[in-house]
Amino acid sequence: MAIDLIGVGHDGEAILGAARQAFGLDPDVAFGPVSRFGLLQLSLPWRLTPLEEVLNGPDGRRRPEQRAQDVVRALRARLLSDTTAPRVRARCAPDTATLASAGVAKLGPRADLAVDAALAPGVFVLEEI
Repeated sequence: MAIDLIGVGHDGEAILGAARQAFGLDPDVAFGPVSRFGLLQLSLPWRLTPLEEVLNGPDGRRRPEQRAQDVVRALRARLLSDTTAPRVRARCAPDTATLASAGVAKLGPRADLAVDAALAPGVFVLEEI
């Protein structure tokens, strides 16, 4: 992280001391010197797992639960934005359809879900029926 202190002629030692105090003298926080352009650099450790890693699996692709949630959210958005369509169907892979079925059922009678084994996991199609 870089903090622009704006201006020149800063007392680098005083600023570093104040920054260390602000972070509670955490030994995991690494500070760089205040540059001649007034930049204070510091490095903070990861304390929580990044959201991308929570939602995605170890291979970087969406987890099955997240793919199912994507289908339900897209279908809900379509139903809300296209109120003239009598029914809207989401076609998706079998594993995704199994996980998405409860969420789609909560969307009401205009929402429909169909299994399409030809679609790859994570791919879905919304269509008016």
